[in-house]
Formats: sequence, C-alpha cells, structure tokens
Amino acid sequence: MTSRTEPKTVIDPTKNVLDLVAAGRIADAKLREADVRFNDSMAKAEKERLDQLAAQKLMFDLELAKVLRANQDAASTLLATQLKEVKNDLSDRVSKLEQFRWETGGKSQGVSLIGAIITGIILAVTAAIGAASFVLAVLHRGV
Repeated sequence: MTSRTEPKTVIDPTKNVLDLVAAGRIADAKLREADVRFNDSMAKAEKERLDQLAAQKLMFDLELAKVLRANQDAASTLLATQLKEVKNDLSDRVSKLEQFRWETGGKSQGVSLIGAIITGIILAVTAAIGAASFVLAVLHRGV
C-alpha cells in the first residue's frame, strides 16, 4: 500500500502543452489548406455557372432576335400590302371622281354656253326692239 506520505512523482505539464500547441498548429494549417481548396473550388464552380448562364443568355438572345426579325418582316409585308390596297382603292376612287368631273363639267359648261347665247340673243332682240321703239317715237314726234 502506498502511504499518504510517500511523494508522488510530478509530471511537468510543459511538454504536454507544447505537444498540444504543435498539434493545434498542424490542425490549423490543414484547416487553412482545406479552406483555400474549398474556396478555390467554389470560385471555379461559380465561374462555370456564370459562363453557362452567359452562354444560355446568348442563345436565348439570338433566338429572340430571330423571332423579332421574323415579326418585323411579317409586319412590314402586311403594311406594304395594306398600303398597296389603299393606294389602288384611292386611285380607283380618284379616277372615278375625275371622270365624273370631266363628264359633268362638260355638260355644265355646255349648258352655261347655251344659256349665254340665249341671253345674248334676248338682250340683242330687246335692244333692237328698244332701238326700234326709240326710232318710231322720234319719227312719230317729228311728224
């Protein structure tokens, strides 16, 4: 049995502490390396993801440009067709109006020419009758 008075051997904690500190430094270094590898792999994955998104955006932008171009071509063709139809319609209507004006203008000018001739004849006859009346009156007074 051991007695209580027997001296115990004292273990110097310095070596144990130094070993733990060294092990902690090694673990910290390994953790830093793992963290750097993890951050590098995450940066690489993020770059690949962004590159894929950029490629996808480019593909969709090109597809959208094709669709917009097709819509623009269809709209311009439709507009050109409608303008042509409107032009033809207006041209037909103007031609009919010109023909109507030509035909009715000739008739009205003819009518007014005939009216002017008749009016001239009436005025001439009236003047002749008036002159004859005057001459008769003068002759009648003179007698």
